[in-house]
Amino acid sequence: MVEKINATNNRAASEEVTIDVVAQMAGVSPATVSRVINNRPVVSKMTRQRVLEAMTRLNYQPGTQGRPSAMPRMRTLGVVIADIANPFYAEIVRGIEETALLYGLNIVLYDTLDNAEREAQFLSLLEERQTDGLIICASCLPEQRLRSLLREEIPVVFINHLPLSASLGTVEIDQEAGIRAAMQHLVDLGHRRIAFVGGTPGAQIYQRRLATFRATCAEAGMAIPENYVVPGKPTLEGGRETAHELLKSSIQPERAKNAASPTALLAYNDLVAVGAMIAAQEAGLVVPDQLSIVGYDNIPFAGLLQPALTTVQQPARVLGEQAMQLITSYLQAHALPENGPTFVRLTPTLIVRASTAPAPAQ
Repeated sequence: MVEKINATNNRAASEEVTIDVVAQMAGVSPATVSRVINNRPVVSKMTRQRVLEAMTRLNYQPGTQGRPSAMPRMRTLGVVIADIANPFYAEIVRGIEETALLYGLNIVLYDTLDNAEREAQFLSLLEERQTDGLIICASCLPEQRLRSLLREEIPVVFINHLPLSASLGTVEIDQEAGIRAAMQHLVDLGHRRIAFVGGTPGAQIYQRRLATFRATCAEAGMAIPENYVVPGKPTLEGGRETAHELLKSSIQPERAKNAASPTALLAYNDLVAVGAMIAAQEAGLVVPDQLSIVGYDNIPFAGLLQPALTTVQQPARVLGEQAMQLITSYLQAHALPENGPTFVRLTPTLIVRASTAPAPAQ
């Protein structure tokens, strides 16, 4: 390690110091250097110290000095996000912006409000602006239309969306693993009447989560009544509305004898889960004694709710950082990956809290 540092340090004396040089000296990735600079807690003490020592040896200062020499002019990247009001997407954007700053890149943010037509409008607008690259987070457009809107000469990285053949690649959470972990938790608690609420039907991520939900139910021998799958806006109010629709049998006694109420809800995301909690309270149901609820994302205030929300954790900021690394690698090499789109898959974690409990007696 000492010999490697000395050799790198000699080279750095005659070359511009970039974040990549710091990463090479410290034996880490550029994303790790970014986390140290931004004081992220996910870096171990030993790794952080190694990065700081490398920065000191190289006299590295974040900013213009740290921009890769392969990108001399200020470039602009478009970021199409589903809903900036959702804390999950806000964290992704933060990861993108922090990494972009280190590489001297401009970011133009487009918030689609999870609306397919709005997304299509923004993608057309980005073509006119001659954007140097594009990050699309959780597209809600059908794949055929998405292909028709993207030009091959613009490098594209997807977040939580399987890559198209001409794209640089995708960074995603293992959606199937996340849904299976949540469902296994509910099944282990004895739940056999589980509903899936929220989400935009045309979005790929919704289709994948729903397909895994159905497959898991089939494997456990559970039937899924048609009214147990209720799509809707992936927002707090959308969750409240979809849960109200689902729980009508509990609210209206004359319908209860014709339709058994679910004992658990698996929400499309945490905002939907919070809305479902409100709907349950308005229906006179106690969470989790009468109705267990599981979210997806682990947004910052999920653990502060009453009851605290059981949810599937996605490392949102890391998604943004990794997506930016794919874009910057392309801008430096100006070439698509030789073996096709790069696929980075991160593992989700089930966070068990107080919103789930054993199924009530049938």
